[in-house]
Amino acid sequence: MNEPTRRYRHPRDSNYTKASWWAGHGAELVGAVAGFLVGLVLFLVVEAAAPATDLSWLPWLLLVAGALGLRAVVRRQFHD
Repeated sequence: MNEPTRRYRHPRDSNYTKASWWAGHGAELVGAVAGFLVGLVLFLVVEAAAPATDLSWLPWLLLVAGALGLRAVVRRQFHD
């Protein structure tokens, strides 16, 4: 009859929430680095092929896109 009651756990106390937070931020960092490196390689290839084009913004754009894209993929995995 006297069953122990389960205490409410705030999301910040949950190991699952902590893992989700770390995974999301880790993915953001990995995506940013990978996006920047891919953008840098593309920039160097295009610059070598056509020096008149100014694509110096490309690595920075892919840095942001990689970070947000990979973080979105990880968040989807944790929230589905």
